[in-house]
Amino acid sequence: MFAKYCADYFYFALANLGQMWYNMLDISPRFRRGVFAVIFKRLAFTAAAVVLAGALFSGCSAKAMAEVGNYGDIGDYLNKDESWYGSDEAVEIADAIVGYQLPDGGWRKAWDDPTVTGSWAKSTIDNDGTTSEIYILAKVYNAVGGNKYKKACLKGIDLLLKAQYDNGGWPQVFDDAGTYHAHITYNDYAMVHVLKLLQSVSVGSDGFDFVGSDRSKKAAEAVEKGIKCILDTQIEVRGVKTAWCQQYDENTLEPAAGRAYELVSISAAESVGIIDFLKSVPERTDEIRESVNAAISWLDSVKLSGIKFVSQGDDKVVVEDESAEPIWARFYEIGANKPIFVDRDGILRYDVSEISKERRTGYAWYGSWPKKLVAAGPIE
Repeated sequence: MFAKYCADYFYFALANLGQMWYNMLDISPRFRRGVFAVIFKRLAFTAAAVVLAGALFSGCSAKAMAEVGNYGDIGDYLNKDESWYGSDEAVEIADAIVGYQLPDGGWRKAWDDPTVTGSWAKSTIDNDGTTSEIYILAKVYNAVGGNKYKKACLKGIDLLLKAQYDNGGWPQVFDDAGTYHAHITYNDYAMVHVLKLLQSVSVGSDGFDFVGSDRSKKAAEAVEKGIKCILDTQIEVRGVKTAWCQQYDENTLEPAAGRAYELVSISAAESVGIIDFLKSVPERTDEIRESVNAAISWLDSVKLSGIKFVSQGDDKVVVEDESAEPIWARFYEIGANKPIFVDRDGILRYDVSEISKERRTGYAWYGSWPKKLVAAGPIE
């Protein structure tokens, strides 16, 4: 059993390192086909095997070897001081990012875990995916140079430009038709992150001054289409604009469900990210102003007073507290404006205590997301 355990981890680490090193080889595309591809891939995997075998015989544990390349949440590296991006650690991270870039130019979720399959093995913008990698590559390229970082960065940007739907939206996962991942996705600010990045690309800010005028122009056009998509998907109830759902059908622009516990609804959390983005648009049109103010007004109207959502042992409960600051539910029923809560069974409930403890404690059902927006009031 122990031998099998070691062998499994050795294979995991070998696949991880070998594929990464092969991807990092700066060779012409014509040498990545046929017999040449086989030769170069065998060289990369052989080198990985030698390194891992040396680590094994020098006393390194199999588990430690399996975790080679485990960089955790890549978005955390965006919080570094600018000087860090010229460090050896930053270069190591950038090399890994280049190595794990998928052929289409994006990155998957948990890209340093080769056991991931299905939708999450494809390029995604979920949880800052692909956008974080592009930002880091741009910062490292500006700090140390290196054509491979520039090429990988531009390839990632090109994917974002290519993946945009004609209606201006972006899917959560690319090339995943027929699943909820193909929906236009505001969930966890996915599309907003793309728009902010392309906004920077369009004007050459945040270190993107190397992308060239053609990409800058395309990025500006993509941002304009994205803004139109946002305005087109704002939910109206009896002729009054409210806010936004987490996902929308990529063909009809109708609100759509995501996971089993993410039903069609108006989402206070995701709407805040959308409003913040619209407020950042340099050329604020009357349509944008109307959209933002209507959404802020709706958020103000659905705030919940006199309650808190607190931890109680290993559970979470709603308690009454007249002195509590207003909070908001994550989801509101369209039309009724009632907070809704859903378990993995997909059944709508109006009381968070009626869903399982696993979902009650494992999802952000309440929060203060709109607090600053509501306090700031409408925009001029």
